[in-house]
Amino acid sequence: MLKAPRFFDDLASGQKGKVGELFICGELLRRRFHVYTPVYDSGVDCLVKINGTYKEIQIKYCDGRTGKYAMFQARQFRPDPTFFFACHLASRRETWIIPSRVFLEMGTSVRYKNKEYVRLSIGEEGSSSYESLRHYRDNFELLKKGQVTPVASPVPLKRTTARIAGKHFKQDQIELEVLRILQDPLQQPLPAKEIVRLVGERLGSQFGPADLARVNGRVRWEVTTRFAIYQGLKKRGLIEAGEKNRYSITQEGIAELGSAGLLGK
Repeated sequence: MLKAPRFFDDLASGQKGKVGELFICGELLRRRFHVYTPVYDSGVDCLVKINGTYKEIQIKYCDGRTGKYAMFQARQFRPDPTFFFACHLASRRETWIIPSRVFLEMGTSVRYKNKEYVRLSIGEEGSSSYESLRHYRDNFELLKKGQVTPVASPVPLKRTTARIAGKHFKQDQIELEVLRILQDPLQQPLPAKEIVRLVGERLGSQFGPADLARVNGRVRWEVTTRFAIYQGLKKRGLIEAGEKNRYSITQEGIAELGSAGLLGK
């Protein structure tokens, strides 16, 4: 395995991060992107201009010294089609250009020093996590594709979501189903992956074409379920994550089921 340069041993974490930012900006320039950097820390490390429109990029850097897994962590964020992560693993000379929605969907929600983060791990080549993200490895061309919108201001005042055509399960419906799963003492605590599987098992016969449509490589009902867990139930305090991010229902969650007339069902 390739190793990160030895001078990294003498650098503080902030210095390593800055080296990573400059490296990615250099790679973008080498590929003839027009690159712009902000004058203040807004969670965006650089912008690339494409045909008069912009993509926002947050740069993450891992030297690979902590083991065979690359781990990238970001403060909780709202995904957007114009927002990407550029994750560079120095030990393998790999850069992953990952849409923010994919980073959120495939990452794990963690809490550290009273702050919420999303953590994404990429295993060794051949592992399920690596293969599910392979499409994004060194795929700088991805920044030139997909829907883009001009940057109107440093902090967008409002984000809009396209209306979904056809009957489908909405997030609030999925949230109640997750609570129904977790109200069984024998079913908790559960990791998010298992919760998603059980939702599919219980509701699969009712899924329509809109539920089964693909969104960034995943079917919509899976995306909705993950949002229900991370952005809905957990943030509202209806479920909580214990050791290894295994989820349990809270007293507030039980009360929510009671209000919906679903307690014990």
